[in-house]
Order: sequence, then C-alpha cells, then structure tokens
Amino acid sequence: AFCEKQDREGLWDGIYRVLSRTTKRQDDLPLIQNGITHAPKESVRILAETFYPEDHAKDDDSEHRQIREAAERVNKWTENEILDPPFTHSELHGVSLSFNPKKAPGLDGLTSDICQHAISIDPEVYLALANKCLELGHFPKSWKEATVVVLRKPSREDYTNPKSYRPIGLLPVLGKILEKLLMNRVKWHILPGISTRQYGFMPQKSTEDALYVLMGHINSKLKEKKIVTMISLDIEGAFDSAWWPAIRVRLAEKGCPVNIRRVIDSYLQDRRVRVRYAGVEHSKSTTKGCVQGLIGGPILWNLILDPLLKGLDERGDYCQAFADDVVLVFDGDSGLAVSRQANAALAYVREWGVRNKLKFAPTKTKAMVITKKLKYDSPLLTMGGIGIVLSDEIKVLGLTIDRGLTFNTHATNTCKKVQALYKQLCRAAKVSWGLHPQIIKTIYTAVVEPVVLYAAGAWAPATKKLGVRKQLNAIQRSFAQKITKAYRTVSSNSA
Repeated sequence: AFCEKQDREGLWDGIYRVLSRTTKRQDDLPLIQNGITHAPKESVRILAETFYPEDHAKDDDSEHRQIREAAERVNKWTENEILDPPFTHSELHGVSLSFNPKKAPGLDGLTSDICQHAISIDPEVYLALANKCLELGHFPKSWKEATVVVLRKPSREDYTNPKSYRPIGLLPVLGKILEKLLMNRVKWHILPGISTRQYGFMPQKSTEDALYVLMGHINSKLKEKKIVTMISLDIEGAFDSAWWPAIRVRLAEKGCPVNIRRVIDSYLQDRRVRVRYAGVEHSKSTTKGCVQGLIGGPILWNLILDPLLKGLDERGDYCQAFADDVVLVFDGDSGLAVSRQANAALAYVREWGVRNKLKFAPTKTKAMVITKKLKYDSPLLTMGGIGIVLSDEIKVLGLTIDRGLTFNTHATNTCKKVQALYKQLCRAAKVSWGLHPQIIKTIYTAVVEPVVLYAAGAWAPATKKLGVRKQLNAIQRSFAQKITKAYRTVSSNSA
C-alpha cells in the first residue's frame, strides 16, 4: 500500500495536503424561493434552469432573426470552398497527452489515462474516426452530454439561493480530444484577428499583463492632470448566455474553413446536461451558452466579444478584457466631459449586448474616479436609464484598486491570505520536528512568493510606504523562522 501510494502521488501532493484546509462535507440544502422551500427534485430543476437558460426564437427582434437566418446559411457547402486538411498523427498525439489523468471522467467513466493508453496502442482507429467527423461535419451525440456537479461558491451567506452555486460539467474524454483537435484548428485561423485588447485565453498574455497595461494607462492620464474614471462591467451569466447563432456567424466572418464550421455546428446542436444535486438528477437540453468544462468555451466567447472591443477601440474609448471581465477607462478635464464620453460608450455597450442577447447588470457594474485634483465634479454615469454608483475601490482580476492608488487594501488582503497559509503550515512544521527546512523553503518559494508578488508590476509603488513594508516583512519573518528552525526572539535579518 505504501509503495502504491508513492507511485500514485506526485511531488506536490503531500505538500498540498498539508496546506489544504480540512472542512466537513456540507449537505446539499433545499432551495428557497419566495418563501417556499423546495424538495430536492424541484431544487435540482431550478438549478438546471438557472445555470442553463433557454434560447427562445419567439423573443427575437428583427436583427436577431437576421443573425439566426445568416447562421443557417453560412455553413452550406459550395464547390469552391477551401477545406481544412485532415487531422494528423502528431496533432492527435499532442492533444491526447495534454489531459490530466487525474481529472474526473464523463458519463462513460473512461478516464484520461485509459483513453490515452487506448489511443497510443492503435492511433489509426481514433484518427480515422476524427477525420470522418471532419468529413461529414458531425460531432457524436454521446460525447455532447455532460454530467454537471454543483459546487458552492465560497464565502456566500445564503446557500438556499441558486446563484450561490457553480456548475462544473464533466464530459467524455474521447469527445474532449476531438473538441481540442477542432479548437486548435479554430485558434490557428482566428487568433491573429482577435483584438489586442483581449487578454483572456490568448497566447503570451496573462492577467498580470492586463493589469500592468491598465495601470500604465491610468498613470499616464494622471500625469496629464486628467480626471480618470474606471468602469468594470458585469455581464450576467456571460458564458452561460453565449448565443450560438452569433458564434456561427462570427466563425464565418473570420474565414474559418467550412468543414471546421460544420463540425462546430454539430458540436453546438443537441447538447444535454445532467445536473446532480441532493441525490437527485435532472436532465435537460441546452440551446445556448458554454458548459463550464468545455474546451471550446473560452475561444468561442472571445469570438463573441471581439466586435465590442474593436468597436470601442474605433470610437476612441479605452477598453480591455480578460474573457468576460471588461474594463473601460475614460478621462477628461471635468466630470461633465467624462460623463458625456462614458455614457455614450455605455449606451454603445448596452446596444451591442441587446444585439447579441447578453445582459449587462448596471447595479453590479462598478465605477471609480481616480484623480490628483483636490476639487472636481464627479461624473454622473448611467446605463440603460439606471445610475451607476461610484465606489472607493474596485477589484479587477484579483487586484484591488483604490481611488488613491495606495493599494493598501490589496496589500492587507494579500498578507491575510498568506497568514492563513502559514497557520496551515504550522500544523506540520515545529521547531524540533516536522517538515524539513528545505521543504518549507520550497513551499515559500513556490506557493507564498507567487501569491504576494501577483501583479507586483502594477502595485509595486505601494511598497515604498512603511505600513505596507511592515506587513510584508512580518510575513517574510514568519517563514524565515520556520525555515531556520529559529526561536521567536531571533531578528528578521538573522533569520
């Protein structure tokens, strides 16, 4: 048993076990709506309807009908169409090995390592199947049904509300391999044309790049003595509401080959989910959105959002996005000038959302004024006739930005997070026994430092302040004492 455990566990598994919090399993609570407590069967149905809303053609306006009709026309075969070549052995080999063997399987119960082993023994069988799907424009129906596991969102007060849960879709690995083969081809054709303002799921880009560029833009406008207003938009259920006809039209506009588009047509049709909650299962079809767990979800979402980013850029409005997190920045010499510019852009954003069946939530949209001026008139912002309340701080991609750009809140919250890790570590690292100092140092280097240094390029100026430095030094001192097995009275420099 010991030898099997050593063979099964990786280098970090034991360390993660030490750092993980031991929490009791929480029972699934019945949902409550309008004062009515629902039975498990009704609760799971409500969750399924909340997670996966329907796309009703009867709700279409004239523009929606035009897009829906265009989506039916764009993928028809013509004699002069340029087709993508068949999938190759090297593509299949790279994709099949990219899946983590420890990930949960789909309905068929076949794990990644089983599928990888089967394909490695006779790759010709799967390759022939994948290429036949490409030829026929077909995605197997059994690979489109997802088992949905419902997880609690952390730190929510009311878990009788369906919005307090997150659905995770488990799909058959064999289907995910074909999906990844397709999406690699899609990326090849469309990524060069995606707006440079999109940082999410793009090669050679990260959240830290987005934050660094954002803060650079804000600081440049502050040097010009402008009034800067930053707006963080909230798209209601963005991935769950991605409209399939818009995806089809966008793929054609980007010049994706028709045989790839036809497989994606099939890939989007006849999808089903099985939502499991409180010991009950509910099955339903999905007609829009991307199940969390789909490999193609991120790139298809970027396709939908791309026209908005390019449109705002052409208008002269500063915008950037990381997947569905969209940030707008406006500047002017007065609050009135900022209001005019921002409200015009927000109206444009809302119109785009209506056209693509996406809803922006004005009540959840956050705005903040950043300026070095002592006296100024605050901009009045509205979206869809609803006023947007100005905040003192906004959290963007894990970085808390305050109106004074002090980053005190971010530094404090980061140190609290690291202190929680330190307390977990203390359970297994005492002065005279426990983890080896080298292991503690590895944990500090590989776990603690990345947490503290996240987005440091954006908030590094805050470390010039004595209060922030004291908090960071206290964190460093704690881990240094554990690494050196020193007494509490030892100074930070000595440790």
